[in-house]
Amino acid sequence: EGRPAKRQKKSTSDVWKGKDYIMYYVVEEIDGKKVRVEWAKCTHCDYKRPRDNKNGTSVFKNHLKTHNVVPGQQQLKLDKKLGETVAATPTPYKYDPDVSLRLFYMAIIMHEYPFVISEHEYFVEFIKSLHPTFPMKSRITVRKDIMAIFVEEK
Repeated sequence: EGRPAKRQKKSTSDVWKGKDYIMYYVVEEIDGKKVRVEWAKCTHCDYKRPRDNKNGTSVFKNHLKTHNVVPGQQQLKLDKKLGETVAATPTPYKYDPDVSLRLFYMAIIMHEYPFVISEHEYFVEFIKSLHPTFPMKSRITVRKDIMAIFVEEK
């Protein structure tokens, strides 16, 4: 007879509430059996991943950070026919210190800045003028975090 089919868990994450991903199914052969696997594709680029319980939604949330998108947040789009930016209702900016810190680390990596830049007096003053609560790190912490990013990406 066999086991009853698993019931699909309801998608409650903010990742699925916006229009950032399109869900679709792919039939794959696993151990000689054809299985229907659910996938998600980013609407901003060609990023695709299977939706599985093993990884959860963090991989999809992290991908949206590369587009500076907050899950569920409405985005302004350019109407190609009219050349206008359109949106039903603008969403206010939401500061995320983790995203800002990650961008700071990416600037250091991509431009090969020295880690000590995080302790330069006028640079720190400049960053604090933009956002007073920005979590500036010491050069040692910056190095450690960037090495962790390297290991993660590798």
